[in-house]
Amino acid sequence: MKFLALLLIVASFAAAAAVEPAPPMAPQVQPVVEASVRVAVTETRAVETPPAVRKSPAPEPWLLLLAGLTFAGWIAHRRLSYL
Repeated sequence: MKFLALLLIVASFAAAAAVEPAPPMAPQVQPVVEASVRVAVTETRAVETPPAVRKSPAPEPWLLLLAGLTFAGWIAHRRLSYL
């Protein structure tokens, strides 16, 4: 019984080895079906929108001078208060 099973396995391997491989097939080209494409075009006017960010006004020179003198006075007050 084991002999028959072994003989069957060997015969199947021998049959598989005896079969020549098939030559590679060329890729098949399928026909292209062209479909019509519809595009809707509407004309629109270009509307200029104002910029979203406005230019900030420049600070006044006298205000910058007053802020600088105030800051210098505050620093002097802090340093002189420890004496």
